[in-house]
Amino acid sequence: LYRWRAEPEAQEAGSWIEPVEEGLPVRIEKRLFEGFAESPGWEPCIVPFTEVVHDRLNVEVLRGCARGCRFCQAGMMYRPVRERSADNVVASTLAGLAATGYDEVSLTSLSSTDHSQIADILTRLNRACDGKGVRISVPSQRLDAFGVDMAGLVAGQKKGGLTFAPEAGTQRLRDVINKNVTEEDLFGALDAAFAAGWRRVKLYFMIGLPTETDEDIKGIASLASRAYDRAKAAVPPEQRGNVRVSVSCALFVPKAQTPFQWDGQIAPEEALRRVGILRRSVKYKAVDVHWHDPATSFVEAVMSRAGREA
Repeated sequence: LYRWRAEPEAQEAGSWIEPVEEGLPVRIEKRLFEGFAESPGWEPCIVPFTEVVHDRLNVEVLRGCARGCRFCQAGMMYRPVRERSADNVVASTLAGLAATGYDEVSLTSLSSTDHSQIADILTRLNRACDGKGVRISVPSQRLDAFGVDMAGLVAGQKKGGLTFAPEAGTQRLRDVINKNVTEEDLFGALDAAFAAGWRRVKLYFMIGLPTETDEDIKGIASLASRAYDRAKAAVPPEQRGNVRVSVSCALFVPKAQTPFQWDGQIAPEEALRRVGILRRSVKYKAVDVHWHDPATSFVEAVMSRAGREA
């Protein structure tokens, strides 16, 4: 319904969109749900008869993100940040657990540990679920918001795996993508988590980020190996055989409405070459490396930037 126009020869070159059909607005205004904070965090839903991938109760605690990672479409589009209150989250979670029978609840958002009342929420939920075998999880914990106290609060009654997202293997590339975390943040989080009883951690990275080099790929392997060393050092000697580190690599997909929207995606063949470098650079068998199918990521890139004609 819209097309790009540009005047490269004009004194003040620029580009814009204009409607193809009459009656459409020249400027598109974003819709914003202003009642999110007061809306219920759980509403009646159908519980599947069979086990599914996300076989748990999900309660959205926060919408939006103020971090500003340059690759993240959701972080750009879901602004501004809006929180549900601790009372809302706790009441919604307990009502959902009672109605569905789930034994796990995930407090979801783009950055759940950024919630201003997350410590209070976790404390109250752990107290309410004490002895019931219910696991409270916070997906993709922020490396710079996950201290010793937070590790204990998230643990609850069961300890599954933890997920952290350094995104890149070197500080140089993390600075490029505006991922404001350091290796010290990661190692501090691992110290807290494994001392509190965890034995498995998954680290999320991306391959093919703008300006990435082979040294950045090798940096992923180096960071994962040092994370494994750090995790083993934080647990008793007799339990070190249970420590596992999983590395999951997605292929960078340029998304519209982000600072990286005009950057290209590397070819599938190049993606597999870089995955090969990563696999050969990992020195521990206890560090598992997984990667997304480059052909699928190519389709995702086409879908994410193409117009209606696609």
